[in-house]
Amino acid sequence: MDVFVISWRGQHEKAGLIAEAVRVAGYKVVIIYSDPSDSVVFPKSITTVRRPDNLFWADKLTACIERLSSDYMMVIHADCLTEDWSQVVAAAQDAFSRLSNLAVWSADVRGTYWDIRFTELAKIGHGSLAAAVAIDSLVFAVNRAVVNRLRAARLSTNPFGWGIDTLACCFAHRTGGLIAVDKSVVVKHVGVTGYCEEEAREAGQRFLQEYEHSERIYYAWIHSTMRSRYRLFRLENDATAKAARAASHREQAKSPKRYDVINDLLGVIGKRETRYLEIGVRDPEENFNKVRSAHKMSVDSGLNNPLNPLDSTSRSDDSSLNTAKTDMGDSESGFDVIFLDRYRLAAEAYRDAMNALDLLNKEGCLVMRYCNPPTEFHARETAECRETPAGRYWSGTTWKAFVMLRQRPKISACCVDSDWGIGVISRNPELFASLTRDVVSPFCDYSELEKNREHLLGLISYERFTSLIRGG
Repeated sequence: MDVFVISWRGQHEKAGLIAEAVRVAGYKVVIIYSDPSDSVVFPKSITTVRRPDNLFWADKLTACIERLSSDYMMVIHADCLTEDWSQVVAAAQDAFSRLSNLAVWSADVRGTYWDIRFTELAKIGHGSLAAAVAIDSLVFAVNRAVVNRLRAARLSTNPFGWGIDTLACCFAHRTGGLIAVDKSVVVKHVGVTGYCEEEAREAGQRFLQEYEHSERIYYAWIHSTMRSRYRLFRLENDATAKAARAASHREQAKSPKRYDVINDLLGVIGKRETRYLEIGVRDPEENFNKVRSAHKMSVDSGLNNPLNPLDSTSRSDDSSLNTAKTDMGDSESGFDVIFLDRYRLAAEAYRDAMNALDLLNKEGCLVMRYCNPPTEFHARETAECRETPAGRYWSGTTWKAFVMLRQRPKISACCVDSDWGIGVISRNPELFASLTRDVVSPFCDYSELEKNREHLLGLISYERFTSLIRGG
């Protein structure tokens, strides 16, 4: 079995650790990666293949297929976590050796739409394998026949790769192959997409042209099965679903909104020429245009507005923020308030917040949204999984980033109980309450938040917030 680790900017250290663990266990492993920098370093013992940084999953999968030299291909995405990667590979290899008709194997990957609770068809024997309708291509393995089917498809027409894994599963169903998930091999997906999901969805729909007629029938069956099972889950958990829907309605109805809190912060500053930066402006009408400040700047702007009338479309960790930092000069002339709404997963939100804190002046404040998810369904890691009781409402795991930020020295933070949790982080360590360090780990569970919400978030009312910033 040939093992390929998929890596991209921000994931290379993890990719190197995964690949080394697999190599030491005696497996052939290659890292397929992309990065705009020429200075990426991997362990010298690992073979690497660099791909263009402007291409995505389909291109990297093509590179895997081109380099395959054995009967089975395994792919591991670097934004996944598990205890022992060598055991993951061993489990896949063992499954293929025991099941002659096994076409597609997957670990039990948590945090995706293709949850085994909804994909499982039946147990396979007395072990930990379960037959499934489909899998997610995060940690998976396929036989040579599936590889050849993917090779025949025009993968380049679907650069983001949505639906390529489903094609593999449809081919397996069509040819009598087995799709199996090993429920004893648990992997957690902690990543986030770095592209426009709407574009990926549209490309995935166009990719259906690559399916044969019988494969399209299986495609329809797979998605019909998933929709039915999610609906059944919601019916069987009706009380839970009702509670989640009620929580969504309560959050939507809460006031003030984030722009009210931002304007309050700008309003108490003892100068007329305030400076404001917004990172993650999907539509300026939602927040940016409602902020009152003499100088306003935006980064990653207008993504949901085709006219995109604002300043920049750069990522918040790119040169645009470095330019902003240079323009602002020293800490006296940095931004007074920065609103951060770019990512809703902990690792990315934390990284962006740390970058943004450097752009504040010594009394400046960073504001984050979605810091107080009302239920575990709102705090799911996958935005597109809309069949949950939370429906289209999604807070992600921003709350974890906010709690980690509250533990940092020389800052203080609170969460205003409104608008899905408005986190306010001040460079003034005396303004809000602090949190003891190492209270929560990056991989903690939502249950920890549920048990100790007020303490972890520094949750306060809007009235208490306005009193604090006015010196009360």
